[in-house]
Amino acid sequence: TRPVAGALIVHARDTGRVLLVKRSHDPKDPDGVRDRWEFAGGHLRPSDGTDFDGARREWSEETGAKLPTDAEQGADFTSPDGVHRSFVVHVPQEKAFSFKPQEREVSAVKWQSPEKLVDDSTLRDQVRAAAPKILKAVAKGVDNQTSVAA
Repeated sequence: TRPVAGALIVHARDTGRVLLVKRSHDPKDPDGVRDRWEFAGGHLRPSDGTDFDGARREWSEETGAKLPTDAEQGADFTSPDGVHRSFVVHVPQEKAFSFKPQEREVSAVKWQSPEKLVDDSTLRDQVRAAAPKILKAVAKGVDNQTSVAA
């Protein structure tokens, strides 16, 4: 079965950092998350085509940015319960982005070292729990990457 949600873990090669977003408070969020950092993404739609297409759409909607044409898709993984699928995307530089977050969904964006994910109490619990997988996926680098330009 298809995951319900997807996210992009955008990794900048120049700094080694990953992009995080802080969710705006949403009373409809089943986890009741407020003021927690996580990766941009959201619910997949049947019209998205692939899970990656849906994750990219959600990421762009939330950050107000598009992936650069030289972005490359890396590893991906699905949560143990099969509900969430994350995709690592490698980009050459952090400064390639101009963010205009959708305030109703995202209140802030930041770049952070993936090594700090393990002990960061400001992260959404699911992100902190997945930190070892995220570190491994980011570390795979650019081997077997494919372009994600649309």
